[in-house]
Amino acid sequence: VFFDKDTLSTLPSVDDRSKTLADITALCVGTVGENVVLRRGIVFNTKPNQLLSSYCHGQVNTASSNSCRMGKYGALVKYSQIDSANNAPDDGTSSSSVSTRSYPLRTICQDNIEKPIELSTYLDNEDEATLLHEYLNGYIYALPSRESVHDLLLKNIGTQIEQQQLKDVHILPMDIRIQTPDPVYIYYPGLCLSNQAPKTDQAITREPIVIIEIITPTTERLILHEKSINYQRIPSLEEIIYIWPNLKIAHVDFRDKQSSKWTRKYYSHQDKIPLPSSFNNGELVLSDIFDSM
Repeated sequence: VFFDKDTLSTLPSVDDRSKTLADITALCVGTVGENVVLRRGIVFNTKPNQLLSSYCHGQVNTASSNSCRMGKYGALVKYSQIDSANNAPDDGTSSSSVSTRSYPLRTICQDNIEKPIELSTYLDNEDEATLLHEYLNGYIYALPSRESVHDLLLKNIGTQIEQQQLKDVHILPMDIRIQTPDPVYIYYPGLCLSNQAPKTDQAITREPIVIIEIITPTTERLILHEKSINYQRIPSLEEIIYIWPNLKIAHVDFRDKQSSKWTRKYYSHQDKIPLPSSFNNGELVLSDIFDSM
């Protein structure tokens, strides 16, 4: 079931009733640019094994336009996901694979996507590139330029952690990327904490302990509905901290060491976010971070 631009223009936005979903989709394209492509959208679970995905696209390959109807700016697609590795059990229930739920349009609009490249090719090219790129299981996307408030917040956070003089806690340089297990996704995080000191010329870490991301209107969809899902596949990761500078709030995903399940907690301006116990009970004082902006 496809919702094109004309249909989207009749549906009000939940957050702002004065705007339609067509307005919101157009705004997303205008803010981030054509680099926001088919796979970078929001995915909602609607019914068991059924999902509703929103996306925006740049250029449309005319060869595939007959198989996938697209609005001028984007569309919503309702689809069922079949997990080939786990067939539905006999009791009538169904299951879906979490690792691929953010990327339904890879298969729906395959003709619009360039051929995948080898990881080694990406690594070689990135060393010489003037723009930063992330690697998503064979596909490469340039990053939008960061906002000034983004860098200021990360600097404040880094300073606060350094002042606590936590033993065996290392803030990795911002040019070090994070690599997930197979399927391989490589991201530039906002800030990454590790219990291992970075090596000379190190470009990638596979064992982060804490990842901190700054959420802005430009990055919200990408971080919360794509990066977070892949971050949680990293075995060493214990916390993912998301900070909203405009709202002065945060939420944190914690991994339970025994069950490996993730839980979420919310924090306001006056709260303190605990760092993992392996970091000698360090903490982030949100009021100090926000007030120093």
